[in-house]
Amino acid sequence: MISAWAYRAHCQCVSRPGVRFQESFSSLATVGGLPYPSGIELILKENGSRVEAFLRDYAGEPEPREIKLTGTIAERKSGQTSFCEVDLAGAKKNGIVKIHGTIRPTDFLGTIQRRVGRDTYSENVSLRRRVPPDALDTGAL
Repeated sequence: MISAWAYRAHCQCVSRPGVRFQESFSSLATVGGLPYPSGIELILKENGSRVEAFLRDYAGEPEPREIKLTGTIAERKSGQTSFCEVDLAGAKKNGIVKIHGTIRPTDFLGTIQRRVGRDTYSENVSLRRRVPPDALDTGAL
């Protein structure tokens, strides 16, 4: 039997307009000697093919640096395999951030580009899916 979550992750990336869906991915880890975690968290709030996202950078400090991004999500196919492709962009006073990546059932693989002044920094990321606590209770995995 296929759960609704697994079906959505494998076959349907774009929800119907008006149907909101939230996903969260993270690479947070505890680093020795620091009281707070370090890493990246990406939260996607999807509504049809439109996405509002928050990228949070944790650097062992109490509050993460956060940037709001907007963009799109689309289903792509490669042979018989389908996957969800995400394109996001946002800006802060420090510069522009762009994210391009692929959502898979257990993770998000992508590239984060940060433009600061004339310099562009690119980082490949692999973020684990954060499972909502209620999904563990309902057996949605």
